[in-house]
Amino acid sequence: MTQTIARIKQKGKPFEIIVDLEEALAFKKGTSDWLEVGGDRIFKDTKKGDVASRSDLEDCFGTTDVLEIGKKIVKNGEILVTQEYRDEEREKKVKQVVDFLAKNTTNPQTGRPHTPQRIESALEEAHVNIKIPPLTVK
Repeated sequence: MTQTIARIKQKGKPFEIIVDLEEALAFKKGTSDWLEVGGDRIFKDTKKGDVASRSDLEDCFGTTDVLEIGKKIVKNGEILVTQEYRDEEREKKVKQVVDFLAKNTTNPQTGRPHTPQRIESALEEAHVNIKIPPLTVK
């Protein structure tokens, strides 16, 4: 269970929550309707431990229910992802590209398909940068 921060600015005020990375991403994508807010608190700044006041929550979200506010923050705010997660996503994307090229290309000299290892080494040798979509979606 990797925890991360989800944050949003409402009426010029920052709000942050601690959530499980996988749960938050699934909730934001709409593949899950379940979300657990870590610590059952809404923060102004999680690093400093500053908890948002009830009046700020009421003013900006219309409620003080931590779960409802947490859902709004995850759905409409941004989720910070770890370097580990970004690396995993990049590896998946590289594998997807290599698999596609291996299935759909042939060596013009021999007429046989290129091997995934050959494609991977050619991509590295050519310094091809395969970009992944942004992960902190706003």
